[in-house]
Amino acid sequence: FGLDESDLPPGVVVVNRPETLYARYKGLVWTALAVFAVMAGCILGLALALAARKRAVRALQASEARYRTSVDSAPTAIFIADTAGWLRDVNPAACHMTGWSREELLAQNIADVLDPASREEGMRGFAAIDAQARTAEVLGRTKDGTSRWWSIAAVQLAPDRVLGFVADVTERKAAETRLRDSETRYKLLAEQAPISIMAFDAKGVITFVNKRHLDVFAGGRKAPGFFLGRRLIELPGIVGAGIADKLEPLLRGVPIDLEAVYFPEFTGGHAGYVNLRGVPLHQEDGTFVGGILIREDVTARIGMERSLTAARNEAEAANQAK
Repeated sequence: FGLDESDLPPGVVVVNRPETLYARYKGLVWTALAVFAVMAGCILGLALALAARKRAVRALQASEARYRTSVDSAPTAIFIADTAGWLRDVNPAACHMTGWSREELLAQNIADVLDPASREEGMRGFAAIDAQARTAEVLGRTKDGTSRWWSIAAVQLAPDRVLGFVADVTERKAAETRLRDSETRYKLLAEQAPISIMAFDAKGVITFVNKRHLDVFAGGRKAPGFFLGRRLIELPGIVGAGIADKLEPLLRGVPIDLEAVYFPEFTGGHAGYVNLRGVPLHQEDGTFVGGILIREDVTARIGMERSLTAARNEAEAANQAK
């Protein structure tokens, strides 16, 4: 009747009170509010997940960019292949070393870039690559058909990927062959060789050290007289690296090959990694008369390998965060 309840006399009981809109639809209102709250929560969760995914993608892209830059700027040839041997990625240094373009290499199998003389052995070695780094020297084939000796350090990058660092060591292999052929020619070539060479007699006493060793490992601080007349296994650098016992077989006429040996201090006062190859020399009757110790500074290569491994691990972590 248009009356306000406050205007009614005391004690009046109102019957058939009109039902309010809220009372009529109370259940529907709370249901709608609950659905809205759930939807809002879902939307917020999706927004947070999307933001996290975007951050992970950006991190992955940045990591991949750093990895790509490291690979492309590496001075060492880098090959990445699948487990069947098909090349999946190469860097400019690999193209320069082989003479093939990137597109040409990515259309080939590892077997295609090996010299026929090394193909069977090379593929057996490839099949044996696992998470532990392996090294080998194989005869490769360039685009123009030239055979070249390559030193390979390879490791399994992922279940379906193999990473290989390859260096052309043709000159070194040729030098080793020439050194065995003639002692006279050996001394001439050794003095001018781009690798460290020491010669020693049957008692292990050093009789020759080339300029490369004096420049790189002695840092120009020592003259040949510092080395000449000393036993090979008693040199400070050899003792400091803890490899005197590993050189003992060489002094008995047995070849040695040591990869990536860490020297905490060279004669020149600096540290680094070295590949060592010992070649014994024998007279025609088989008598051991001494030999040569060849050293190659691989510090820069080891540093690059570690940088690439760190970039790979960072990329994998970012990929898992997506």
